[in-house]
Amino acid sequence: MKLLCVVSFQVLSAESGPRRQKTLRRKKREWLIPPTKLMENTDYRQKEFIAKIRSDKDIGELLDYFLTGEGADKEPLNLFVVDRSTGFVRITQLLDREKRQFYNLTGIARFKDGTKAEDDVPLEFTVLDQNDNPPYFELQMGNITEESKPGSVTLLNTYQPAA
Repeated sequence: MKLLCVVSFQVLSAESGPRRQKTLRRKKREWLIPPTKLMENTDYRQKEFIAKIRSDKDIGELLDYFLTGEGADKEPLNLFVVDRSTGFVRITQLLDREKRQFYNLTGIARFKDGTKAEDDVPLEFTVLDQNDNPPYFELQMGNITEESKPGSVTLLNTYQPAA
């Protein structure tokens, strides 16, 4: 007679030391903002804003917004300006791509006491070209010296139809 025996094991607990719970914390990722494209010779001065700086920490607390970089607080001065309370970025002049093709600015959000509310945010503006300059070609005089005597044949073009 054969005997069949089935053995079953069940693991109820596998702790070997004091149990620690891991607390999951969400980390906010940094946004990469694509460059804002602005057409040269287009009047954006009447628009409420062309970009906006905003902090999540402006809820319940008042913040001041600033711009830094060439075109804001460096030459050309005040081409781009920001409303300190809303963060709306505006432009004060027409852009010319032949003078400058892009502007790299930095947006800053600060609490009223001057401490930073967030990491600085890069603001890139690309100036798109408008065909506003006709092509210009200078007339250049030139000559080609040949070592052939005047009156000599330099090219002979013959045509003989097939018979």
